[in-house]
Amino acid sequence: MQLAGSIEFLSETRWRVYGCVDLTVENNMITLEWAAQPVSDMYADALVAAILAASALPAPRHLPLAPKLDRMHFKECVIEMLQEMFGEDSVPKMFKGDKLHVTVDDKRADIDLLNMEVRCPEDEAVERAVQSAVSKLYAALAPVRPPPPPPAPSS
Repeated sequence: MQLAGSIEFLSETRWRVYGCVDLTVENNMITLEWAAQPVSDMYADALVAAILAASALPAPRHLPLAPKLDRMHFKECVIEMLQEMFGEDSVPKMFKGDKLHVTVDDKRADIDLLNMEVRCPEDEAVERAVQSAVSKLYAALAPVRPPPPPPAPSS
């Protein structure tokens, strides 16, 4: 589960967390850099607390495999979330593949879970609300993945 919002991988050893705090890992040292502002200070404090708590834990004997997003679980969560947001009758009980729809005030929003796209030509506000909800649910359930390593320099 990802709780840090977006994590931008600037390099193999440098990440931007919460969109405002740069975290650099070098050897056994972590450096945090941010612009002094109340919200950025709060995020930096949260990161320091998490790092200190993690450093107090015993080292794992083996590293677990990186988790994968369970697509079926994600689909179930999307249906449940949309039913909570718009009512049980707004979402079909069954659907095949990665496409479904939600009906809000007689307006249909088509959802493509594979491409994470929502289309509702009748009402842009419904489209934005559903898109935001589905994207945030995905971000909460998807494991954090670093980018692939950069290609080796050619000689």
